[in-house]
Amino acid sequence: MTKPFSLLLIMFMPGLLYAQDTFMSMLKDKTCSCVTEYVASVEAPEREVLQTALRDCLMAVANQHEKELQQYIKKQKIEAREVGVRAGSELAKECKALAALGDVNPDAKKKYDEAHGFLQAGEYAKAQSMFAELVAAYPTSALYFNDRGVSRENEGDTWGALADYRRAIDLEAAFAVAHYNLGNLLYKQEYYNDAVQLLRQSVVLNPKDTDHWTGLLKTFYQLGQYDSVQHYALRALAVDPKNVGAHNYQGLVLYQQDDFKGALVHFRNTIELDPAYITGWQNVASTHEALEENDQAVAQYKRYLKEVNKEGVAIKESLADLLFKLQKWDEAEPLYHQLIKSGENVLALQNQIGRIYLSKKDFKKASQWYEKLLKQSPEDPALLFNRITAMVEVGEAQKALPLANQLVELQPKDASNFDLRATVLEKLNKPDKALEDLEASIRLYPQDAKVYVRKGDLLRTSGKSADACNAYRMALSWDQEAGTKALADHCK
Repeated sequence: MTKPFSLLLIMFMPGLLYAQDTFMSMLKDKTCSCVTEYVASVEAPEREVLQTALRDCLMAVANQHEKELQQYIKKQKIEAREVGVRAGSELAKECKALAALGDVNPDAKKKYDEAHGFLQAGEYAKAQSMFAELVAAYPTSALYFNDRGVSRENEGDTWGALADYRRAIDLEAAFAVAHYNLGNLLYKQEYYNDAVQLLRQSVVLNPKDTDHWTGLLKTFYQLGQYDSVQHYALRALAVDPKNVGAHNYQGLVLYQQDDFKGALVHFRNTIELDPAYITGWQNVASTHEALEENDQAVAQYKRYLKEVNKEGVAIKESLADLLFKLQKWDEAEPLYHQLIKSGENVLALQNQIGRIYLSKKDFKKASQWYEKLLKQSPEDPALLFNRITAMVEVGEAQKALPLANQLVELQPKDASNFDLRATVLEKLNKPDKALEDLEASIRLYPQDAKVYVRKGDLLRTSGKSADACNAYRMALSWDQEAGTKALADHCK
């Protein structure tokens, strides 16, 4: 028996064995033994398996003991509040949903299990169709409305999902999962203030569910309410000191407040509690970067790949990008080649390899590389920009000009594109045209001191010394060092 399942069974059994009244004596024999036999037949039962067992067994006794079942539900809720057993409230929810069915139709149970199976398998259209039939047959079942909402949400039917979650809450005000689902969907739609109310209620109803706490914390974080993040993170950790999400959001708040060392403590806690938590590893490494401890950041990524998952794509890409940033080209390049084989974001990764060739000033190789990439995506602005840069450096300015014109047409409001075309025109000895492009670049982004210096240099070579000095003075406004040097060299 796996550790997670052992803990789950420990949570459920106090609720199942609560009190020795008449109903429980019947339920104990019929249901608990049923659950025990069910899960014993599975090598590594998970939460879903146990829930299925409970549902199957309770279905078998619900019709015979409806009155006693309702009494048990009330006691079970009291038990859940008194001892904080998550299983209590969830079992009560299951019982109530079953009792609400009245005379349980075996075909309905079979249909629900089949629909739930489609839901778990990601076949949302099939699940939605079957849940629609169940909702029509049992319009007072909060469980069916909630699950149909899940299938609708995954099918992209946002409004339908919102309506189903709301209906589930109307039918069962204490249905924590429906509150969470509705709040989480509103979060995705960026209705953060509405979401936070529902997510807060979900943790009140079910304080043991770490997902509910994480949903609430991320919403407060998105709202910039960092004091609330800290407050609720502490409450979450009081319930469960091993709540990874709570540690993560405490770390994020401290990071935003520039308390990098404090943030690092919480981020380290996340990966100690869950070594497979990729976000935690990335946050630890990013915090080391913020502390200018780049070697430590690299070491963290390498440690993950060595100890946790050597094929971890997200971590491998983060490591490659960091090595690129640190100008460790020879280490970064093979990682990008490995990532390309994974089949994800291939063009972006190939672009990074081309940028390595440019950075190493291997312009011939870069030009050939980008020529090949542009055959795959001939109108990709990033690829065009880098291909033109390489072509200019290998003396192919004439061939680069049509590409530069194409780039400007694709992105007419990007100052860097005009700047690049000006470079091409300079190489072709067309200073007037180059000046026009530099002026266009300045209009789009007047804060770039380098463009003013280039403009000054072009004016100076054209014999317009006074205009050149004015351009250098404009550079001085945005970059003291660049402007001062240009003025000192050419405007004495």
